[in-house]
Amino acid sequence: MLEGLDSVNWAGLRHAYGKATDVPGQIRALRSADSREREAALDQLFFNIIHQGSQTDAAPYAVPFLLEILAAPDTEDRAKVLELLAYLATGYDHELLEYGWPFEGPGETHRAVRAGVPLFRELLRDEEPAVRIRAAYALAWFPENAAESLRSLVPLLAAADELLVATTTVAVGLLGGRADAGLADERPVVRWAAAIACAHVDGQEASSAAVDELLAAAAGSVNHVRGVPFMDGDLDSYAAVALRRVGARQVDAGFDRLLTRIPAVSGEEALSVVGVALEIAFPRDLPGGGYQALNRRQRGLIDQLVRSPDVWLLDGAPFDRFTSLVEAYRLPASRDALADYTMAP
Repeated sequence: MLEGLDSVNWAGLRHAYGKATDVPGQIRALRSADSREREAALDQLFFNIIHQGSQTDAAPYAVPFLLEILAAPDTEDRAKVLELLAYLATGYDHELLEYGWPFEGPGETHRAVRAGVPLFRELLRDEEPAVRIRAAYALAWFPENAAESLRSLVPLLAAADELLVATTTVAVGLLGGRADAGLADERPVVRWAAAIACAHVDGQEASSAAVDELLAAAAGSVNHVRGVPFMDGDLDSYAAVALRRVGARQVDAGFDRLLTRIPAVSGEEALSVVGVALEIAFPRDLPGGGYQALNRRQRGLIDQLVRSPDVWLLDGAPFDRFTSLVEAYRLPASRDALADYTMAP
């Protein structure tokens, strides 16, 4: 196993912290019998060959060996290896789901991970639930192989494990398949996933049932579910992102639900929830005439932003990306300035 690992010119490649000479040792450590050694190696690989979502020179060279390790039935922590491979293919998935899906011209590392698609399909039948879930998640990012992957994924929509069904449902939607039956499921996380899938497939033609589920989820009906990989299980934020796909046609009636969510979010969640609310409230340029010239929905959103100090923060500190989001709509770009705006004659 791992023949050829040392034949790669790792010294001529770089990762986030310098020359990639430590990568082969970290890859070998994934086969260690010591769980602490495996965990340390995974952490190091997550931070050096791909760093904060950005690819490095070493990444595509590491992928074939990671796939070889994943294929070995006696490898421990295969779900985590799958997680690493999907991260190498996509970077931060919330950025793709929000702004860049489907892929346009995927990079070298994505192409390298794509070689593992047949293996990912095989792992949908694995005995370990976490491996099946991560395999379904990984398949979602390769639309080039949608036809074959959908044939393997669709039967899992009838599985008993709700986290597997939810993950598979979203993956099916991302690959262009239908999973509408999940909207009638008694399990909230499955209904959420079906609504996400409908938003991806149907866009502005999404059904009222799907839009209602997205609105409820964006308002916090499902919150964070550990075990669903998409957006790290941040289901309400993904619902808010998906609402952008269905447009304003059916969202108007649920706008108040988004407002109720704002005081409870901050950081990346705030970007998603408030971003959708801003798009709905301000479909065109900010009207002149100040606060009093705004409509009821616009004033309601601004009032909620003024009343919600945490929404402007990331880990307790001012969040520049959130400030930039508000500023992009030509609104005052701080809570105090926005409060002054509401009081101006």
